[in-house]
Parts: sequence; C-alpha cells; structure tokens
Amino acid sequence: MATDPRPLCSFCSIVPLESVHNLSDLVYSDREEVALGSISRIRKSKCPLCRLINHAILESIRIQPDRERFNDPDKEVSLLWTAGYPYVCFETRGITIAPLGFATVHGNPSSSLASRASKRLFLKHRLDSQIDFSRVRGWVAKCDANHQVCFRSGTGLFQDVFPGLNVIRFIDVEQGCLVEMTDVVPYVALSYVWGAAVSFTSRTTKRNKSFLMRPGSLFSQGTPLDSLPLTVSDAILLVQRLRLRYLWVDALCLVQNDPEDVKKGVEIMDLIYEMAWLTVVAACGHDANAGLPGVRPGVREEKKLVFTVRGGVKMGLYTEIDQLLKPTVYETRAWT
Repeated sequence: MATDPRPLCSFCSIVPLESVHNLSDLVYSDREEVALGSISRIRKSKCPLCRLINHAILESIRIQPDRERFNDPDKEVSLLWTAGYPYVCFETRGITIAPLGFATVHGNPSSSLASRASKRLFLKHRLDSQIDFSRVRGWVAKCDANHQVCFRSGTGLFQDVFPGLNVIRFIDVEQGCLVEMTDVVPYVALSYVWGAAVSFTSRTTKRNKSFLMRPGSLFSQGTPLDSLPLTVSDAILLVQRLRLRYLWVDALCLVQNDPEDVKKGVEIMDLIYEMAWLTVVAACGHDANAGLPGVRPGVREEKKLVFTVRGGVKMGLYTEIDQLLKPTVYETRAWT
C-alpha cells in the first residue's frame, strides 16, 4: 500500500505547490523567492523538499567543485522561481545552484514546463545501475558541435599533436591488442591509480610487447582478459560501448622497462589527455582493481532521483542543467 510522503517543514510548507493530479495546472509566478533557512537546517530536516534541496546542493558542488566554498552549514538558501522553473540559490540575489522540476508518474516533465524546455530535458526517476552510454555519446557530440575552444579529437598532424613521438600506442578494442600508429585518431584516455593491482603481468615490457601486439592477445573470447586490472578491463568495455576503437592506458601503452619510451610518453602526457576524445577518470577506490562503476550491470547502486514532496507532486533535478541555467544573479521579491 502506498504511503503519503512526510509532511513538509514549516519553511517548505509556504511554497505554493498545489496538490493536483494534472501537473500542467500548477501555478507559479516569475521572480519570486522563499527563504529555506541554512544548509545546516536543511540537512537535518526529514522534509522531502528539504531532502531534494540538499541533493541539489551536493550535486551542484560535485559537478562544479569550485562551489565547495558555498558548502558552509551557516549559508542561507532560497528557492527562487524564475523563467517558469524553481531554482535553488544561495542567499537573496545570490548564486544559482540548480533548477528543479516537476515529474509525472512516468518521469517526463509536466506539459506546462515541457513547453518551456528543450526536448533533451528529462527528469529520470532513478539512477540506474548501468551507465546510459547513448547519453555519454550525446554529451561528447554536443561538445564537438558547440564548444569551439575544445580540441576535436582525431584532427591535426601527428607531429603537431604528439610532438617528440615517432608512434603512439593504443589498445585496439576491436582487435584486442596493442597497435602502434602515426595517424591522429579519436581515442579515449584512462586516468587511474595503479596501486598494487598493476603487476608486471599487466604492463607492457620489452619482452611481452610483440605478443601484446598480436590480435586477441588482450582478449578471451572477445572480452578483456581476467588478468587485466578491473579498471582497465572496464575501460575497454566502455570504449566498445561508446562505439570507439582506441584506448590509451599508460601501463600498456608505454614500454615500462624502456626508459626512453617512458620518458617520451611522460613528457607529453598532458597532451595525451588533452587531445583525447574523452578522458575517463577512475575516481573510485585506491587501486586499479576498483573498476568503473556503471560499466557492468549491477555494480553501481541504483538511486532514487525524484522525491514526492506532496500528494500527486513529484520533483527532481533536471538531467541537462546547462540548458536551463541563466545568469547567476536575479532580482527577486517576496512571495505574495
């Protein structure tokens, strides 16, 4: 049997959310604001809207670490309605954190909000256990199309892109082996911590280099060898599912007992990451066996992303925040 959500706190109860079944009937006014109290109060609250506000604060800081300075328990927070969307912001006329949105039972934006939003805006009810690979491809395609300052991976002359190198090695995830190339191609780079998990058997050396360049040497029946560190194995699977072919991993793409080869690679390692189509940062765990959560089914915890704040009204964070963010300072007035 369904249970009613927890009651709203005294701060959130004055937010004009009407208990309606047709969310397109929700009424809001632009440039109105309600004070929600301090971050400390919000984090202690059991109120469902406070929980969503706290989620918005933490997600904003996760995406933009420079906002960590706003993670002060005494910082005052407000909910601001502007351009038809409720935003969380720090203090009156302050820094916008993130837009919130209403969700229907099926997880789509309500019709009144959808008319104002890009079709790419979508409120997901859950963070699934596996990555949405098509969404990642969409992010990079959007970058290629709209970010003129970003390097377009796979373009340029080899000596200009990788100065000092005669060849660059990649893991070819189609052939399952190392390849040496003098062409500039799109590739994924992996940034991770070795720890004790990167053994001599999972590094390229002068002795095993020729073997690792044989097709299939890194694969067993089309999947990465169990002897590879889990993070490297997951990165290979990720590249396959992103429909790319080449992966750069330092332990395998530099000959570890060849000082000259390592020196050349280390000297331009910043460029190797900069010129990548995508850099994957393994931020989980303390060694190369931590893996990449979400690449394989069932290895990432599913999370609820939408909160029932009042009977018939669900709210969550938009998944494409940058489509909605406007200038960070707004004129506001009190609720009437």
